[in-house]
Parts: sequence; C-alpha cells; structure tokens
Amino acid sequence: MSYILSVVLLPELEEETGIQGLYLEQLYTFGRPTRDPRERVIAMAYTR
Repeated sequence: MSYILSVVLLPELEEETGIQGLYLEQLYTFGRPTRDPRERVIAMAYTR
C-alpha cells in the first residue's frame, strides 16, 4: 500500500481532531537511518 502524504494528512487530521479547513506547509522531514536503532522511522514536521 502506498499513500501520498499530502492527500491523506488533512482528512486524517480532521477525523482525529475535528479541526477543518487548515492550510499546512511541510517544514522538514526527519529520516536518518540510524535515528531509531529498532527500525527506520520517518517523521514530517508541519506548520499552519
């Protein structure tokens, strides 16, 4: 399964929080392979 983050982010945020109509801009992506010794973790930071 593959998702485009920008397509699924807002509906998921609305479902979880009830907040609607936000404009979000991606600030940074954290994904260094050694960031978590257990497994590869990727996180994105957004601002509104």
